[in-house]
Amino acid sequence: MERFLKKTAVPGSSNAAAHRTLNASTTEVEVGQKQLPCVSLSMRSTRANIDNTKKLLDIAKLFDVKGEVQQIEFSSPLLSGDYRLIEVNPKLADRIESGERLVFRGELDDNPVLCTQQETYQVKEAETSNTLLVLPAVHFANEVGNGDHFLTARKVVAMHSQYVELRKLDVISLNRLKELLRENEIDWDETENPEQEGKSYTLDDLLDVVQMSEEQLMNALHYLPVIHQHGGYVSYI
Repeated sequence: MERFLKKTAVPGSSNAAAHRTLNASTTEVEVGQKQLPCVSLSMRSTRANIDNTKKLLDIAKLFDVKGEVQQIEFSSPLLSGDYRLIEVNPKLADRIESGERLVFRGELDDNPVLCTQQETYQVKEAETSNTLLVLPAVHFANEVGNGDHFLTARKVVAMHSQYVELRKLDVISLNRLKELLRENEIDWDETENPEQEGKSYTLDDLLDVVQMSEEQLMNALHYLPVIHQHGGYVSYI
């Protein structure tokens, strides 16, 4: 579990992605009594890159490629250690984009699980022979437009060949939850008004160590012989 603990993500390069257009306006400088157009080195470089890109597309016989051409650049330094890649299905991806929180749960010596509000996923580390690039922004084929070619610089902030696979768990073990709640069980036969003097566990306490989603935990507490007393949960016999 320790190697899966969340790291604080460090933002990528502070340089914003440069947006360069082929038909950029030229500046004018005064020479004697005349004004002459002056094309900057950056414009010349951009124009050269556009020309080279067009030649490359022609060689590849990609004559129908129009609009934005994205130029991939690597940040220095790369921040690969600040990112973990997780493969998710489209449904889960939509929920993440809508703001739903994901939480790794378990003790340091556990195999970690990943939990949404309602579900629990087994976590497995996988490796690919391809190199996966992390970019803050990139446009797909249906987003680049159909106009004249122009260059957009895209910064790669991290790269990985490993990622995390998820498998949804349909059956959740309750063993650890039962063990925790039985540490200070109440015996109803000892008194008419039983009071629990030892440690009780709050919902947050249980979520820290029990490997299930919050909704699954609440359902388990509803069906187990458990009472809520003094802000915590205890089992009874």
